[in-house]
Amino acid sequence: MTDGRTLHPTSSNLPPLADVELQKHEITTIASSGLGFGTVAILLSTPGVPSNYDAVLHSKRLGCLHPFKLDSSTTDINLELESFLKKPHDDPFSIGLLHIRALILQVLSSIVVPHRSFSTSCGMEERSRRSRIEKGISEIPMELGLKICKHLNATDLVNLCEAVPRWKWVLNTSPFSHVVCESIEDWKWLDRHLCQLLFGGDAEIAWTNATLATVYRNQQDAIFQRLSRTEFPEHTQRPVSCLFLTSTSDVSRLRDDVKQYHCNLQVVNTGPPTRILFDVVSDATHFKHDWNGFSHVSGESCLQKLQDITGSGTEVGKRRRLTDYDCVILDVDYGDTIQLHADMDDLLSGMTPRQTLITTGSLLHIKGLVSNLDCMEEMFWSLGGLEFSLLSQISANWRIWCNQHQNHFAIDFVEVMRWACLDVFSRQGGKTLHC
Repeated sequence: MTDGRTLHPTSSNLPPLADVELQKHEITTIASSGLGFGTVAILLSTPGVPSNYDAVLHSKRLGCLHPFKLDSSTTDINLELESFLKKPHDDPFSIGLLHIRALILQVLSSIVVPHRSFSTSCGMEERSRRSRIEKGISEIPMELGLKICKHLNATDLVNLCEAVPRWKWVLNTSPFSHVVCESIEDWKWLDRHLCQLLFGGDAEIAWTNATLATVYRNQQDAIFQRLSRTEFPEHTQRPVSCLFLTSTSDVSRLRDDVKQYHCNLQVVNTGPPTRILFDVVSDATHFKHDWNGFSHVSGESCLQKLQDITGSGTEVGKRRRLTDYDCVILDVDYGDTIQLHADMDDLLSGMTPRQTLITTGSLLHIKGLVSNLDCMEEMFWSLGGLEFSLLSQISANWRIWCNQHQNHFAIDFVEVMRWACLDVFSRQGGKTLHC
């Protein structure tokens, strides 16, 4: 990275992770992998959080769904896990390592996922059973525990250790601390809390902060998935207005310097499409091309393609004050940091608690940026960081967004706006996407 910051998974002066207070919140992760022979779908969730899903392995090779549940009296799972790890996987029809990982997750998820429902009268019995099972997991020999975890990705590792706190020692063990740290390199977004965790200390990001950041991000992704399935009231799921700015935008001249579009975007899974009204500054000639390009790639309905708005009597034509917009996207060239910093302060000072800010942009002229995290850190410091800008003071929800390395150096604004719309809806209901 440009200031020499590196991910540092271990540090002798840090306490064990078991002594670090992690935020507790619903973490529900469905990890899906296309495996050629079928699809593996696993649900891993924090104990005590009701779930409507069973852990299942769906394999076309086997031709059926295979729910896996341990007997209610079972507390010793060593033999179950050992049997999976010892199975041969060298035949030409084997799915391979992903199959092994799926089987392991299937066993673990059957333990940490609560049953679909149970009566109040048997609640104490259920808690006792789960306590015995958790104790059984914690007593798994270290050698077997390491064999299990080597087949898990960063999200699986952190979710497992959140569900079974006695396993947090795993995150302080090489190579798993490296797995968690390295996964951050490909993240697409950062917000205020993540920037504080990752960039608020020394040049090196300690593994403890990397783990805390991963826990928080998993929480936010789970909230996003839950909101996308929420049935919002009609007055909440209203049209969303968005202002799209660039480095050279003059907010004081918005009346004469915008191109107006609208589209219908499927934001909530079960509801009608959301009408989005865009005011795009005239020098952002790439916006329509990028938006429609990702609409085509995602295979969405033609309704979400941008349509021009003509005439001055439309609803969007009446909005010209910054506070009239639900969402502001700042897409800039991060080469001119001095001008950018000044413009950002003017912009941020005018935003309200009910608005959402997203900043992204081009960093093609800045050398040494390898990953998404490199790019987002460069954006963060170009904006003045939390100490020298208004980012730490504004009440508007904000994110730094960069998914260029997955999208051939183009920004998926469709993906960005889905999150922004859900943030707007949740704020209309008096809530926030933040934990």
